[in-house]
Amino acid sequence: MSYGIDLRERVLGAIDRGMSKWEVHKTFQISRTSLDDWLKLRETTGKLNDASYCHGPKPTIAQTVENQAFFEEHEHKTLAQLCDLWFNKTGERVSDVTMSKTLKRLGYTRKKSPTVIKSEMNLNEALI
Repeated sequence: MSYGIDLRERVLGAIDRGMSKWEVHKTFQISRTSLDDWLKLRETTGKLNDASYCHGPKPTIAQTVENQAFFEEHEHKTLAQLCDLWFNKTGERVSDVTMSKTLKRLGYTRKKSPTVIKSEMNLNEALI
């Protein structure tokens, strides 16, 4: 869990007022690593929050125009077929789950109803 901006401001304010890192570490019960990271972040960016930080693992398939075109070209394929096509294109194997998460992140939705199955087709033909 990350620390809030208000705590970061109070901690760095204490450092600015002359409190030692050790005293700040003990008083606010934060790790020295976090304290050093916040000092470095403030020194390099002038801010206390890192907007580039993303929770969770980095997405395997990047959201680029080229990849968007790939998914638009193959939008009616199954996940397994997309995984095979992706391997043929990039040489990188991805799982069905990874492909599904990628499609969701890109705004594609999965089909909610199955395609017509043979028994339903026979039933419909009998009604006609």
